[in-house]
Amino acid sequence: MNVVVKVGSSTVTTAAGEVDAAVVAELCAGIAGLRRDGHQVVVVTSGAIAAGWSALGRGGPPPPPPPGGHGGGRPGGHRRP
Repeated sequence: MNVVVKVGSSTVTTAAGEVDAAVVAELCAGIAGLRRDGHQVVVVTSGAIAAGWSALGRGGPPPPPPPGGHGGGRPGGHRRP
């Protein structure tokens, strides 16, 4: 069976905007279990933005996306009109 797991930033970060290592470890263990059982797993997450923000030492959660979408999350989204 194919399994798609969608994980949002708020799921894998603390209230302070830092990556919650315990939650990520639990998520990884669950995915590993699914793979051991023969499932194909795809993880889709916006958590990379939160992880990078924290790693850059920005503090707090990342700012909200620009109006009208997620900016770079669509073709040409990195360009501003």
